[in-house]
Amino acid sequence: MKSVSSKFANHARLRRENAQRVCAEPGEYKICVGCLSIFFRVASLCAFCKGYRWHYDPEVVKLIAGITEHSALPFTAGVAPRLVLKEKQSCPKERH
Repeated sequence: MKSVSSKFANHARLRRENAQRVCAEPGEYKICVGCLSIFFRVASLCAFCKGYRWHYDPEVVKLIAGITEHSALPFTAGVAPRLVLKEKQSCPKERH
């Protein structure tokens, strides 16, 4: 059984890696205005708050990703699972 500290360390490492991935290509992502979760641009509905309003500015995406990299708070905890699903998503590309 893993200790709580090792689980937290793994979670923190994963958040750091994912935040760095988002910061490397911020134009590929967008931010849910309702809950600040990070999604690929092809998403049409926020999986957490069911919002549909998005912020596309790459600088804002980098800012939010930078916050999630150093934060233990789960307000954008959903960033990790969505990053590995990029090839599997079948949502139509959104116009903007």
